[in-house]
Amino acid sequence: MIHHYGAERISELINLTAVIYDENPDPPDIPDWLPFTKTDVKKYVAGFLSSSRGDEAYTYGERLKSFPLEKYDQKLLEDLRHCEGALGARGNLEDIRQTFARAISDKTLNQQKIIVEKLKSFPENKGAIAVLWEPIIDNFGLREIWRTPCLVLVQAVIRDKKLFLTAYFRSNDMFGSWPLNCFGLRAFQKETAALIDKSIKLGPLTTISHSAHIYENNWQLAEKIVHDHWSDVSCEWDPRGNLTFEVEADFIIIKHLSPDGIFLDEYRQNGQEEKAAKRLCFRLESAGLFSTIGNAMYAARQIERAETAIKLGLPFISDEPLDFKKKYAK
Repeated sequence: MIHHYGAERISELINLTAVIYDENPDPPDIPDWLPFTKTDVKKYVAGFLSSSRGDEAYTYGERLKSFPLEKYDQKLLEDLRHCEGALGARGNLEDIRQTFARAISDKTLNQQKIIVEKLKSFPENKGAIAVLWEPIIDNFGLREIWRTPCLVLVQAVIRDKKLFLTAYFRSNDMFGSWPLNCFGLRAFQKETAALIDKSIKLGPLTTISHSAHIYENNWQLAEKIVHDHWSDVSCEWDPRGNLTFEVEADFIIIKHLSPDGIFLDEYRQNGQEEKAAKRLCFRLESAGLFSTIGNAMYAARQIERAETAIKLGLPFISDEPLDFKKKYAK
């Protein structure tokens, strides 16, 4: 979708979701085609993790670690220090009080500490959330510089001894900001995991961008980067696992393996039946085995080739073209 945003045009997708699995934030891997350097990333991450906003209207670090509370009723904040059940499921009242005493100080709230304490007490807690949008300030512009955060919510949860992090952006410049934001979020994720427990590993980082866009002045450079480096990034790994393709007698056999190579399931289809490939493709789709279009298209090509091999009596080798000469040389 292309439309105007003020005086500029943008290319936009709504509610774009991206998942990052194995990126190590320390040290970060910076391909030479990204429009920033390792020094730029280091500086950005330092600001992202800092609780000070300096002269800025806001910083993500400030909202995450030093959320301003000066506009809120101070009696309410004092009551929070002594409320019952504030952190939910697990932990006694004294623990809860101590948590608020640690998290609220100098009219600011450290939301990262709240996340850490919640997940320490109850790793499955679905309320380990930090909100960066400050309604009183951001809706009405009560500061001289009216700038509002694009990142508005962060949620963490522990599964399988891994810290999963989800971040919601109301607006995201995918060319100029998204990569740097991800490096900052990944560093925050690693820092938070270490504060919970040194044994907690990094799980996926998911970003949801309500307005994911590229400004017109970056279109040409973005297109050039894709054109020059597409072969470097076009191979997609499917987190739902891998498939192997074999032919045994008249049957197409597909084995589903986890990303770690563990056998999960097997699918068989008689290749002599009418529309065998179509039937098998529908079964795989119904099982939800694909999270990428490329992987689904690859599987369809292999299955169609296997059906053709069975019906023509040709040898089938996965990823290899069929040798029709063997059929017609007889």
